[in-house]
Amino acid sequence: MVSNLNKEKVIWGMKFFFENSHKIYHLRKSYMKKIFFLIFAILFLSCSPLSKLHKHEMRSHWKLIYYNSDKGDSLNGNIGDLINAVKNGKQVRIIMERDSIIFATEAEYLWVNNNIVYAQNNGQVSAHFTGEELVFQDDSYFWMFIVNTNGERNMIRWSVGEHEMRGQNKDRVFIKWYVLD
Repeated sequence: MVSNLNKEKVIWGMKFFFENSHKIYHLRKSYMKKIFFLIFAILFLSCSPLSKLHKHEMRSHWKLIYYNSDKGDSLNGNIGDLINAVKNGKQVRIIMERDSIIFATEAEYLWVNNNIVYAQNNGQVSAHFTGEELVFQDDSYFWMFIVNTNGERNMIRWSVGEHEMRGQNKDRVFIKWYVLD
């Protein structure tokens, strides 16, 4: 048998629940909205193109595919693999080495002619080392180059803000050719 005290507690609990049920409902509704939004955001971000790009970048890496000396001798890799990468539209990064300077950049334009791969880059502004610090030159110029798997580098310089050629020269460099997998 239920005592009067327990009946009162049950009645008080039911009364409290019914009087405050709208508050509980709204609290639960607000909480559910937050959970729904969080689940939606997670699903949306995991399916978005940006997420796929990021996942691709996480899986991708630069792979050394060819390395030539300043005389054009193959030091590592197969020229055919580099040519196929260019034919298939792969991104190519080149690393040039001369004396103690190493310079890396992505190729903007690529050509293949007679089993020689050429890379062009037009986006450099002149800089030089002052001691251990790399700084822009006071009288800056645009620096453009073409390199190839024979180790040749053709450079041209144009004044910034003017249509004035500052010089052109050729030299030979060791070049590492990387492809983005």
